[in-house]
Amino acid sequence: MSQPLLDIEHEVFVLFRRAFTLHVRTSVGKYELDRSAYGILLLLDDGGPMRLGQIALAYGLDPSTITRQVQGVVSQGLAEKHRDPDDRRATLLSITAEGRATLAAVREQRGRLLDALMAGWSDRQRNDLLAALRRVNDALEALVETSVSTDLLPV
Repeated sequence: MSQPLLDIEHEVFVLFRRAFTLHVRTSVGKYELDRSAYGILLLLDDGGPMRLGQIALAYGLDPSTITRQVQGVVSQGLAEKHRDPDDRRATLLSITAEGRATLAAVREQRGRLLDALMAGWSDRQRNDLLAALRRVNDALEALVETSVSTDLLPV
């Protein structure tokens, strides 16, 4: 691996470690959400009521995994299950008012953290980071969609 790639790999590791540490230190109290709960609430808030299969598909996860994660947000009162009016055999998941308020509070808290983190950054620097993150996320999504095995990645 070239030195720039080694440096990038190291910085990504440090980023994830520090982000996780910050998440643990700031996710205390009423608005504590794990990664999966946050993702489910974002999806429901943006897309409206969804079947569990749609949520699983959106995150590329097995439906059994989503079922466990959904049970967590339902038991916390952040989302609720109800029958699909178009197909009474199917169940929909919707975000509750408490879920929406919790999501808004968490997003506000994370926004303040990002604002503090980038206090000395210009708008251009923030936009450059945003563009780079979108590019990385798009590339990661393409890898996931093609189900590339790590054995098949170039060495």
